[in-house]
Amino acid sequence: MSNESLLTLFRENLTLLQALGDPVRQDIIIILASNGELNVGEITALTELSRPAVSHHLKILKESNIIRMDKMGKNNVYSLDAKDSLKKLKGLISEVENSCNS
Repeated sequence: MSNESLLTLFRENLTLLQALGDPVRQDIIIILASNGELNVGEITALTELSRPAVSHHLKILKESNIIRMDKMGKNNVYSLDAKDSLKKLKGLISEVENSCNS
């Protein structure tokens, strides 16, 4: 794979990599993995963060296609939904690995 193509793969994964690089967002991912669907208040109760801080991190995770938000009555409920993002990331990892073995 050319350097340009590899760089393109990195750029396509940039938002995901940035989202995953934050320890608070890692904690939220683990909370959702352990508890399934939760609203902002439930996530906040499981962290030491303020509700606005949790909402900020949830927004970044949602924009990175790691989680999804569904309306349930008056609440927004969040859950993990990272298959597509992880598939792209696996493609990047595979190409970097192949480049190392060349």
